[in-house]
Amino acid sequence: MEEVRPAILALMGAVIFLLLIACANVANLMLVRVSLRQRELAVRAALGGSRGRLVCKMLTEALLLAGLGTVFGVAFAWMGIRGLLAIAPAHLRRIESAGIDWRVMAFAAAAGLAAVAVFGVMPALRAARPDAIQALRGGGRAAGLQAGRLLRNGVVIAEVALSFVLLIGSGLMFRSFLELRRIDPGYDPHGLLTFFATRDWPLTRQEGRLELLREIQARLHAIPGVQNVAEALTVPLGGDLRPTPPAPARTRSTEASIEGADIQQVTPGYFETLRTPLLAGRTFRDHDNAPGRNVAVIDQLFAAEAFPDGSAVGRRILLPNLATPWAEVIGVVAHQRLASLGDPGRKTVYLADGFWGIGVSRY
Repeated sequence: MEEVRPAILALMGAVIFLLLIACANVANLMLVRVSLRQRELAVRAALGGSRGRLVCKMLTEALLLAGLGTVFGVAFAWMGIRGLLAIAPAHLRRIESAGIDWRVMAFAAAAGLAAVAVFGVMPALRAARPDAIQALRGGGRAAGLQAGRLLRNGVVIAEVALSFVLLIGSGLMFRSFLELRRIDPGYDPHGLLTFFATRDWPLTRQEGRLELLREIQARLHAIPGVQNVAEALTVPLGGDLRPTPPAPARTRSTEASIEGADIQQVTPGYFETLRTPLLAGRTFRDHDNAPGRNVAVIDQLFAAEAFPDGSAVGRRILLPNLATPWAEVIGVVAHQRLASLGDPGRKTVYLADGFWGIGVSRY
């Protein structure tokens, strides 16, 4: 929920701006209508109509208009939800909870009252102060339109300003979307399916984990159309990786520290499943997933920083506070954006054998 909250808030802000623009339109129309009714309002005031009664009359009209708009809005929302449920995938998460309940109705009623407060108050206050002498002297509609011109112009200016803000915001969001589409994540997302498979055991408990992974792999391979299956600690766009342990002092020039790097644990076939480009050396094989195989694959960011001479394959990297103190680099792959497309992430070290089963499959 926290991941989609910014997008939901941005969408809600855009909807509020649209509501304010619509309210400004209605307010301007009502101001024009009040200006055309200046003679009627002046006569009512001259016959003893109090300012409160004139305000209540205009607010009643605004409330009736907002009520009709709210009813039609809820009706269109209900039809839209029905259409969405008709075309939504069968296994889309929480799609069954989409609907209109009392909370939606309460929010719609509150939005309608807020709309009345926005576009109904100004015309009501304008109608409560009619210039009786000027209105009775005026010769018709043109004279009525002259009154309140400054207020109507102010509403138009506010409407144009809100429209520009909404237009600029939508343009920036569209540009951001285009820029995200141009980003190379370091893997091919087409035909890639990721999911989490967890068990109720501590991360340090290993018994039964390998058997579970093998069973998951066998079942996924049996699905028609599946080409490759692999497991990883963190799936693409699945969040942050493991925190990096503190790095000791470097002892030899041939060794590099993993300070400031993320650790990603994968099974053989991970890079082939994601179609991550191999830049040097090789990736993990089945015999690399056995105990005692101190091998690692690094990404191009780590290789460029730790081994600027370009000869990373065959060098060692220090692994403090892990199962083994060091690992030999067997390959260099392209940098992957695992947290999000907008976050380039940090340099990454890939180790064989995951802590728990997290599946990645390609169709």
